[in-house]
Amino acid sequence: MLIYCVTVYVKSEYREAFIEATLENARNTRKEPGNLRFDVLECTDDPGKFFLYEVYREGKDVDAHKETNHYKK
Repeated sequence: MLIYCVTVYVKSEYREAFIEATLENARNTRKEPGNLRFDVLECTDDPGKFFLYEVYREGKDVDAHKETNHYKK
């Protein structure tokens, strides 16, 4: 099992576009057979700070994820 914990800082002018694209990516990633979890968390005291928590079965599943259109977007 592989777990990715990613902290992202987004400039205020890109916040809404980031949220839209990231939620679309998360929804589609959850449909991938090798994905076990994908959470998108927003910091309550910093509107530009987000935390992504992704869990995959194995490395080949991460590689497959990185080839999808929703990831590349």
